[in-house]
Amino acid sequence: GTAAILRAVHTDTIKPDGLILELPFDRLINAARQRFHAMGIPAWPLADLLILHGGWQQGFDGLAHAPCEYAKSVALPSLILNAEQDRRAPPAQAKAVFRALSGPKYRKQFATLGHESLCEGAPKEWRAAVAAFLAKIVIADALTPNLLPNGK
Repeated sequence: GTAAILRAVHTDTIKPDGLILELPFDRLINAARQRFHAMGIPAWPLADLLILHGGWQQGFDGLAHAPCEYAKSVALPSLILNAEQDRRAPPAQAKAVFRALSGPKYRKQFATLGHESLCEGAPKEWRAAVAAFLAKIVIADALTPNLLPNGK
C-alpha cells in the first residue's frame, strides 16, 4: 500500500491531509531482491528477471518503480512506521523513503517486530504513534481558518 499511496500523491491522483506509511520499501527491485535473500535464494539474476518480466507483462517499467523517488514530491505530513527485524522491507529502505519526503515527517521503528501487522504486533505502541501523528495534523488543521460557503 505504501508504494501505491506515494505514487498516487506523486501523480496528483489523491490529495490527502497526511500519510501513514507502514513497512515501506524504497525500490521494487530492492524489495524483490530482499525477498529472495529472506528465502535463502540468490537474488541475481532471478529477482531482476522477475521484475523485468513482470513489468513487461503488466505494461510498466518495474525497475523504475521507486517509492523513494515518489516521496521526493510529497510535501504532506507523513508518518513512517517500520520494523527493526523486518527482513522483507528492512529499516534501511524505510529510512531512504523517510529521507526523501519533503514535508513534515515522523518515523516510528518497532524494535521487536518483523514484516507483520504492526497494529497487531504492538497495538499500544502503534496506537500511540498514530494518535500523536493525527493530533499534529488536527492541530495544524485547526490553526488554518476554515471558511464555509455563504458564511454558514
